Amino acid sequence: MLPRLRIAHTFPLGLALLGSGSLAINTAIAWALGATQILSGEETSVSIRDPLFLELRQQYEPISTNIAAHVFYWLGQRLLPTPSLFFGRYEKAVAMALVPVLAAAYLSRSRLATERSALLTAALLALMPGFYLFAPLATEYGLECAIGMAALWLATSDCARVRWLAAPLASWTALTYGAGLAFVPAILWQTLASEHGRTPSVQRVLLWLAGFAVPWLVPFAIWTNHPHLLTGGGSLSSLPTLVHHLGQLAWEASVRGGSYYYFATFPALSQPCLALAVLAALGWLCARRAHGAVVVGWLASVSVYVLSGREIGMRRGVPIVVFSILALGLAWPALREALRRWRLPALFLRAAVPMCFALCAFQLSSTLARFATGEWRVPLDFDFRVLPGMSMPETYRYLLAHPEAIDGAYEPERTWAGLRLLAHAAPEHADLLSNAALAKRLLR
Repeated sequence: MLPRLRIAHTFPLGLALLGSGSLAINTAIAWALGATQILSGEETSVSIRDPLFLELRQQYEPISTNIAAHVFYWLGQRLLPTPSLFFGRYEKAVAMALVPVLAAAYLSRSRLATERSALLTAALLALMPGFYLFAPLATEYGLECAIGMAALWLATSDCARVRWLAAPLASWTALTYGAGLAFVPAILWQTLASEHGRTPSVQRVLLWLAGFAVPWLVPFAIWTNHPHLLTGGGSLSSLPTLVHHLGQLAWEASVRGGSYYYFATFPALSQPCLALAVLAALGWLCARRAHGAVVVGWLASVSVYVLSGREIGMRRGVPIVVFSILALGLAWPALREALRRWRLPALFLRAAVPMCFALCAFQLSSTLARFATGEWRVPLDFDFRVLPGMSMPETYRYLLAHPEAIDGAYEPERTWAGLRLLAHAAPEHADLLSNAALAKRLLR
């Protein structure tokens, strides 16, 4: 009995180790990213300003549409007794550590991947530059993958009641970030595939649609100023730019980064050979409808990227990285067999996976070093003047003691929201930083 018990507990233990490793990577990136003590404008907006306006029941501006992310960071502020300016980075690092775990759990339920290959593939996801570089940024980018993968995993259940839970999560994914829309058709495909050829009853279909619709009522229940949904900070790209966007995606996924927030010199999928393997895996999966959810999700995520206007880049493509690695995990046994048929040296086959992980580990260590030295840094892209000889947190603390210095010299919404976050350090300003006082000062 003891050997059987050990085998039965191998996969849960692997998931625990996978989650711990992913969390360690994300936390290390967050720590190194903090070397410059700078919180970018978008991070300040999403993790600090928008949760404040959520309490004021206002959508700050038409591009602040991602209410699920606002709720996420608002909960983080409420749960932490004394949150710092950078709390959102570590909160998101924890949430993003769940994505590889959910990916391994999803792959293990397929008939194609073994538990061992599911864990190895998910570990590879945690080491993808296009994943971990966005994992600690206190923005919405990537959070949609945590919710989306949870929904996709639930959709594989044999229990119809459990599969129903994927419906509201699918909506919540889209309300987390626009790129989360790519998970919706994948979740629907997986739900139908889990019916095993049976036609779902009318009652179950209506129940699924009701579950999908309910989260869309949340913004209208909270925001009182006629909320805008889905459009966010993007827009539809024009026809001539579609090819350009596709080329940029191919470049950043397989050659090197360079777009907004993705300042790495590494490709999002780590190496060109891995990007080619992903395309081969997707081609192999196209003929297997039972596993079509990953192909549908990949195509949908690419479509969202290509159709997006304004500032494009891998920040909109984190689901592409996730679906790419899922496809690789499902098709890896077939790819390995194809490599054997090509009569490649056995040593090459045995060394290919360790070499891939070694290169990813080198890229991770290089990323940590460049963040720690300030070679790579997030931009100070909003009107906030760091006082001479002070860091950004020290400047905020100075302004907390001298709030009269804000007017006319600092952008009011982000700055007052940051001061309110730090109000626990200055109880004497509780009245000045109360919701009522800030509503009077900031609401238009």
